[in-house]
Amino acid sequence: MTDSTSQLVLPPLLLLDVDGVLAPFQGDVLSMSRVGGEGFRRVDLDPQIGLRETFLWVSDANNERLSKLGDSFEIVWATGWADSANRVIGPLHALKELPVVELDWTFETPTWKLPSIESFVPDNRPCVWVDDDLGEDAERWAEQRRAPTLLVRCEPHIGLTDQLTERCLEWVAGLSRDT
Repeated sequence: MTDSTSQLVLPPLLLLDVDGVLAPFQGDVLSMSRVGGEGFRRVDLDPQIGLRETFLWVSDANNERLSKLGDSFEIVWATGWADSANRVIGPLHALKELPVVELDWTFETPTWKLPSIESFVPDNRPCVWVDDDLGEDAERWAEQRRAPTLLVRCEPHIGLTDQLTERCLEWVAGLSRDT
């Protein structure tokens, strides 16, 4: 029997960038460890993949962070890596194949991904956007949406941290309390 008061509730979206978030911009390990980047390892990329990057810094600590986030959010790639994120980045972090925001590279807005994000995210679905490049236009968009929206700005040479992960989890827990 179906209860007429029950409804399918989709989890909030978590829009996830790669460069500057899961793969901090390249620096040396010593400088990364000085700013909280301990635990990073260099991953050399196969040139056959056809990416401009030849290597990435990745942290295995992100595996646990992403697992926790995946328990509360539907994670979606919002990155210039496009579907390459599923082939290259996902396996490094034990992620299943994720949906991808198809980014339009022709927009010349301060936050260049914003028009594509606006088109992808339903206005009534809560979301968190984790990126290292979020401008005032993204802040205005977040404030004007009908659904709760959180922008999480990463330091591009540090990336995702435990503190930023907890901020996302506390935010989503607050949504549950507010309903």
